[in-house]
Amino acid sequence: MAEVTTRLAAREAIAADLRQFFKSTIQNVTGVEITVDASRDFAQDKFRIRGWYALLGDAYSSLVTLNGAIGAGDVQIFYTSTGDPVQTGDVILIGNELLLVLAVNTALNRLDVIRGYNGTIAAAHLTGVAITRATGAWRPIVNHDPTTGVITVNRAFSPVPANGDPLVLLGILDPPAWDDCLNEALTQTPRRDRFTTPLLANTWEYALPSWVQIEEQVEAVKLRYAPAGSRPQEISAMHLKQEDENAVSIQLRTLPADVVDVSLLVDARRYYTALQADTATTTMPLRHLRAVGAEVAANRILHELGASGKEVFGVSMAIIRDKANNARKALLGQSAELDYSLGHTGAIGPVALTSGPDWS
Repeated sequence: MAEVTTRLAAREAIAADLRQFFKSTIQNVTGVEITVDASRDFAQDKFRIRGWYALLGDAYSSLVTLNGAIGAGDVQIFYTSTGDPVQTGDVILIGNELLLVLAVNTALNRLDVIRGYNGTIAAAHLTGVAITRATGAWRPIVNHDPTTGVITVNRAFSPVPANGDPLVLLGILDPPAWDDCLNEALTQTPRRDRFTTPLLANTWEYALPSWVQIEEQVEAVKLRYAPAGSRPQEISAMHLKQEDENAVSIQLRTLPADVVDVSLLVDARRYYTALQADTATTTMPLRHLRAVGAEVAANRILHELGASGKEVFGVSMAIIRDKANNARKALLGQSAELDYSLGHTGAIGPVALTSGPDWS
């Protein structure tokens, strides 16, 4: 079973690796002053948190649910909650869809929204499903008193968080920037994947799936002969690659006279998908995502702070880059899972299979 990691877990792990993360609990809130439970830890040099960011969790202070089913085109939705925690400007998550809140009518419990926000797909949703924040509310920290454990943010949270609520502190980069680093690590890091489709008689061209967008992603094209009860065999396939508007197809140069039990195999580099909400998940192993994400974030921090930024990492950039490069190599070294044992893999150009169909 593939490992699954949420955006929240990945963001916290990457920030912690760069010594830019601390998790605490709220003890008291008075306007912009928030008392947390870790004043002794914050007194240490490594937790100089002025200029950091305070981030609340993505859960609202009270449960918010959809009141009435909605279609993909509805831009006014009704909700049920206690205390009306949804605010104008929130990015909310319903199912896998992000919605931007343009206005809140607390008298009618109605939200005016933009559907399919930030590249997600607008969809129908059933009444009663949960409405959550895509990312928790956050504020810059403008002051910190390590003797009392009081941090001062630039603007009070609304609604006011409760005592006992978790509070995450992120350094140097604001929460959206940390998420951008995470998504850059995902969308620019490939692993090997395999596309398989049965050959069709007299059909020379085959469209590849949407995750193959440029022909340079294609690494190998093969034909697989797998009759029932026999050992599967593969040979390299003579082909041309056709690219048109982020779509790639394979045009075979040779085709078996008999396509029964013959499939087209395409090995290609597949990039991971960006995560649009804290609850969204990726299958990139967390150990690799931490390594690549830390490199992206460290480069961003160095851009923000210059050479002095190196002091915040605790390890050298050379070590960070080595870990990221090793993670990329490991991902590309992982072959696609095969559901059969390989037989003859063939050579360059078409090779006749003595036990298979006619490849000439």
